Amino acid sequence: MVALDPRINPFRPERAAKHLQGQVEAKEFVEGTFRQVIEPQISVRRRPAHDARLDTEALLGERVTVYETTEEGWAWGQLETDGYVGWLSAGALGALGSAPTHKISAPRTLGFPAPDIKTPPLAALPFGARVAIVRQDERFAVTSAGLQMPAVHLA
Repeated sequence: MVALDPRINPFRPERAAKHLQGQVEAKEFVEGTFRQVIEPQISVRRRPAHDARLDTEALLGERVTVYETTEEGWAWGQLETDGYVGWLSAGALGALGSAPTHKISAPRTLGFPAPDIKTPPLAALPFGARVAIVRQDERFAVTSAGLQMPAVHLA
């Protein structure tokens, strides 16, 4: 049996992804549920603790297959984008929304409640975050969540 890397393969002694049955040992094999990151960015940690090692980050719009959610508010899952497996804040995950259509291409952009950069921003989105744009004019694009951001910051 080939040793699989647990950083990119969802298995632990207690639980593993159903598709790994026969390849790894675990007490329970489960189908995952699909969720989407709803915060600008969240940490993906090695274990379910805020002081645990940070393996990577998940960005707004990223899809995650969740294999376990704890009563303490942690979700154990695998990121669709880069395949990393780890523990994320369950509160930063939501139901699958509109499929992302664009990525943030600026180092950081702000999401406003109106097409005016002088209004207080509602969110700061990092480079690479994924958003679903529902309409766009020359200067601003509007996400499915209603955030308005400079169109030049999108790819």
